[in-house]
Amino acid sequence: MAAISGFNLPAKHYRLSDFGEPKGMLCEVVIAPPPIKPCFVYLLQTCDAGAAKSYVGWTTDLEGRLATHNSGKGAKSTRGRQWRLVHSESFKTRGAAMAREYELKRNKTERAKLLGQTP
Repeated sequence: MAAISGFNLPAKHYRLSDFGEPKGMLCEVVIAPPPIKPCFVYLLQTCDAGAAKSYVGWTTDLEGRLATHNSGKGAKSTRGRQWRLVHSESFKTRGAAMAREYELKRNKTERAKLLGQTP
């Protein structure tokens, strides 16, 4: 639903009188769906001193999410470290991105390949 002249209306035909216009006139209200934001699965690796670690997550804003992790406000396991983006994949749906995130979090062999390491 979208707001039209202060009303929340589904897309269909309406009479202009529904909006205070003269009776008998018809209009068609077309409501465009919101733009689809791509979802990303990403793989981060530490780039500071200390033991090398990796992290897998998903987001709709890669740059913003990396900045959040590096500012210490990201996931608890990423706080206090500096991270760099190693790999990302784009998906049309949140569900597909979350499924791939789940797969990468559990498949250490594939994660190591993406990091350029031998498992």
